[in-house]
Amino acid sequence: MPILDEQQKPSQRSPPLLEFKDVNTYYGELHVLKSVDYSVGQGEIVCLLGGNACGKSTTMKTILGLVKPKSGAVTYAGACINDLPTAERVKRGIAPVPEARRLFPRMTVLENLEMGAFTRDDVVEIAATVLSLRRRLLDQFSALRSDNIRSLRTRIHGDYHLGQVLKVKTDFVILDFEGEPARPLAYRRGKQCPLKDVAGMLRSFSYAAHASRINYTTRRPEDVARLDPWAQLWEHSVAAEFLRAYRNTAQGAEFLPLASADLRRLLDIFLLDKALYEVLYELNSRPNWVRIPLLGILSLQQ
Repeated sequence: MPILDEQQKPSQRSPPLLEFKDVNTYYGELHVLKSVDYSVGQGEIVCLLGGNACGKSTTMKTILGLVKPKSGAVTYAGACINDLPTAERVKRGIAPVPEARRLFPRMTVLENLEMGAFTRDDVVEIAATVLSLRRRLLDQFSALRSDNIRSLRTRIHGDYHLGQVLKVKTDFVILDFEGEPARPLAYRRGKQCPLKDVAGMLRSFSYAAHASRINYTTRRPEDVARLDPWAQLWEHSVAAEFLRAYRNTAQGAEFLPLASADLRRLLDIFLLDKALYEVLYELNSRPNWVRIPLLGILSLQQ
């Protein structure tokens, strides 16, 4: 039952995004969907109404490819998808979101949609590569203990990123000084190196670049290879300019190591620590984004 503007005439509707053409679906000998015809236009909201065992779930399973119609055609964006595997349909933007199952009750509608559209792609392979480096990663933290790097500890923001900064005319307002929510309160209240905040902002540049790419390529997976280099270029360019301005402004401050090599070494450790924290956060909140911190960890090992 399409919900349309009262003034919108049938001739004004956009071409169907999703369409059933004389679809017949069976479970064995049981004929469930009988010569079903309907279409969903771009931007329309459609509701399937009916009692139990009338075919609502079978319709959804047919759209997702979990059940194959015996005859008729299911088309999406003008192409027949009858023989398309479920994973390929998801990559094209067909995403199921269960209602009232409370699988992800703390996530927004958009985040649930993104979860429904999540595909493995290369995430498992990236995660396996990171796990293979676990001894090397732990050794980097251990090695820092023996380094005599001088840096002053002080009160810091603790969870500094682009989402905590508001531009007000010619100035900026920084929000939410409670620190990372998954950290213990005693840790958040302690004095720390300000470079931890620098690392947080640098990691947020990575999120800005790659989250936008993920959202865009959910419906256009063929553009991933083309957009990845541009996302990386933007991230590296913005990060380099931020660091340049930060060092010029904070030059001579007691919390900055005197040697550039020591500053880089300390900053890399904070970047690694932040990326590892992000992996845990994303696995618990937005699994579709876990690729971002995993790639951040790998980039620090190159």
